Amino acid sequence: MAATRSKEKFLCGVVEGFYGRPWSTEQRLDLFSCISRLGMNCYLYAPKDDDKHRAIWREMYLQDEADHLSMLIRETASRRVEFIYAIAPGLDITFSNEKDLTALKNKLNQIKDLGCRSFAILFDDIDPDLSQADAKAFTSSANAQAAIANEIYYYLQEPQIFLFCPTEYCGSRAVPNVKESQYLSHIGKTLNSNIDIMWTGPKVISRNISLTSIEELSEVLCRPPVIWDNLHANDYDQRRLFLGPYEGRSTSLIPKLNGVLTNPNCEYGANYVAIHTLAQWSRCGPRNDGMEIVNFYNPKDALNVALIEWMAEFQSDKRKCEDYLPAKSSKSVSRATDMDQIDDKSETGSGMLTEEDEDGKERASSTGSSDMDTTPEGGVNGENQLFDSSVKNNSFNLEDLHILVDYFYLPHVHGDKGQLLLEEFCWLKQNAPGYHLLKRHSGNSSSSDEGEKPGKVRPVVERSDGEEVSDESHDEDELSHGDQMSEVMVWLDRASNFHTLCEEVNHCFNHLTEIPNRPLLYDLYQYMSDARETTMLLDSYISWLEAGGDEVGPKHKPHAKMGGIVAEMLRQLPQVHSASKLHHRCKAPPIPLSKSYVIRPYRPDDKELLYQTCLETGSEGKDAVSLFPNYPDVLGDRFVGPYLTLSSDLSFVLEDNEGVCGYVLAALDSSQFYHEFRTKWLPQIVGKYPIITQTEHMTPEQEMLVEIHNPKLFLPESLKRLYPSHLHIDIMKRGQGQGNGPHMIKTIISILKAKGSHGVHLEMNTHNKRALKFYLKLGFEVLDYSNESLNGDVLILGRVL
Repeated sequence: MAATRSKEKFLCGVVEGFYGRPWSTEQRLDLFSCISRLGMNCYLYAPKDDDKHRAIWREMYLQDEADHLSMLIRETASRRVEFIYAIAPGLDITFSNEKDLTALKNKLNQIKDLGCRSFAILFDDIDPDLSQADAKAFTSSANAQAAIANEIYYYLQEPQIFLFCPTEYCGSRAVPNVKESQYLSHIGKTLNSNIDIMWTGPKVISRNISLTSIEELSEVLCRPPVIWDNLHANDYDQRRLFLGPYEGRSTSLIPKLNGVLTNPNCEYGANYVAIHTLAQWSRCGPRNDGMEIVNFYNPKDALNVALIEWMAEFQSDKRKCEDYLPAKSSKSVSRATDMDQIDDKSETGSGMLTEEDEDGKERASSTGSSDMDTTPEGGVNGENQLFDSSVKNNSFNLEDLHILVDYFYLPHVHGDKGQLLLEEFCWLKQNAPGYHLLKRHSGNSSSSDEGEKPGKVRPVVERSDGEEVSDESHDEDELSHGDQMSEVMVWLDRASNFHTLCEEVNHCFNHLTEIPNRPLLYDLYQYMSDARETTMLLDSYISWLEAGGDEVGPKHKPHAKMGGIVAEMLRQLPQVHSASKLHHRCKAPPIPLSKSYVIRPYRPDDKELLYQTCLETGSEGKDAVSLFPNYPDVLGDRFVGPYLTLSSDLSFVLEDNEGVCGYVLAALDSSQFYHEFRTKWLPQIVGKYPIITQTEHMTPEQEMLVEIHNPKLFLPESLKRLYPSHLHIDIMKRGQGQGNGPHMIKTIISILKAKGSHGVHLEMNTHNKRALKFYLKLGFEVLDYSNESLNGDVLILGRVL
């Protein structure tokens, strides 16, 4: 096991380490106060666009720049926050050049003289190959980097905090992988054991960081890492913003780490939740510095706590700190000192210029209804009246804040309301009634059951379009006129709910523009404005469908309100959703279906229904309820439960009007999944079932009791190498024959491929000829494992992705 160095404190704080405009002095001072108040303890100064930190690292800071850094160091110290200065010489340093080494020492000595006592040296995002000169002096880049880092560490008199960022700083950049990386292994063995090594997780932007991966990494690095967490970073795509909570990292990681630093959004004002929830997370587990568990961390609960406190920020007027700024005459290379002053004039209206109507004026709709072809006039300053003064309750509130966060949640997942709006739009688009049905229904909207709402809002719908429908199923699905009109009513009710969702977004935007904290508004405005504009477009499209989908097309057109060359170029593209094409796409199918089907992500309350589905399809696709009279859950515990627990992000549910009727489950890495199946899942459930002796003649239930205690997991090396992922699908009888199977398989395959899988396999019974034909049509092929220890009744099928 890797030795755990005794740490005086677990590092928990913020990295200013993104690409883009550095934060202003005012923002940094506010950050230091926030870090201190939340019980965090460090700030890492590493803005990529401070040229003297990275691009021209050899140059010394000018006097006013040095004074500015000195002030920041004093301010952190006064708040008991550690200021860590990072330098990134990797772009052009010659490791074997004494002049470069001297320049590096002189630069850091200047920072030390300013009062800084903690340092970091970064070798991320650089060419991993050595120059010709260095190749003669060092055996590898790891050897060169470790030698320089060690020498600087000793030169600075072994500071208590000294961080090192490797070139292979995440799992996906380790060559060939973490365990076998010569680079990481050499760094771990040769870098001084008191130097902390930074790590971003399995990816640059990691959705999850597992305990297993950290334990493996710690073995290689010979120490626990410090996480440089990019979960909330948005410098790689500045059309996105991340306001969701810190999640995907179990608090069981805390004693296995030497610290966590978040590298959040470029927009400082958008980082309250990221910082606040990380602080909550850090207080929820035992740590290397001896602190014990305080409470259980739940991301949703942490988010709610953070939002309640963040609300105060929206209503506050931020203080100004011009007296801290360097003189304007300074020839400062560091953009942190002269590029961040908020210019109200430059901010106002820059994202809101539009094509004007003939009278030159437009105002934003406050209703979010179908007539949304409007745009606000003026800018974001309070001097202009942006919105209709008749809007009620125009103060930004907690409900608005939840909507804002749900629309800009996290890189890999949307918030609840954002996801709901997407799912509802997809359902409405794909299930729009024919023009004749809507016309027939018009005039009846004021009937006695007008106010009724469907009991449950259903998410994304997949229509049947992949399989032939037999004459029998055609007869069953024939709709009477009354049934058709009932379908129309359901669609219109859900369309009404969708308009309400859009209206909430519109109100959120309107209220946001009225907040007193203008710097915070400037950070959020363009993102929310774009979200509102797109929501208006979706809302207008659904209203167009409600009207029967006439040839004129939706009133609100994409890019219609944008100006400039980019909008002009976009308008030159052929509109794939022109009125005629939309009208054709939304026509009622020639064979009307009585049911609509949903493919959606698994939710915890689905478990019992999925177990039941497993049981009702447990006999080669047929009902097996009678075969398991004593232990009906044994099939689910063996074939469903493990996926819901260990691979929930790859668990999807098929749902119709009656409820759950199928599922598709998958594991991205079968080897890891089976390991966790044996070590984590089985110990939880085997105690429910008796141990019996295997005999020649056993009932299906008895066979499963033997299987649950001694599961047969088939994964030979060649299968693991070529088809590392696997999937499992079951559909109840009422969901079969409707094209759901192909949709479900295509859905899970596309997600596996997006996650980096290059092949997927499955097991099936050799006697199920219908299923074999189904899989072969979807591109699977039978794999020959006749020489392996495989049950003769089992076929292995695989598909390259």
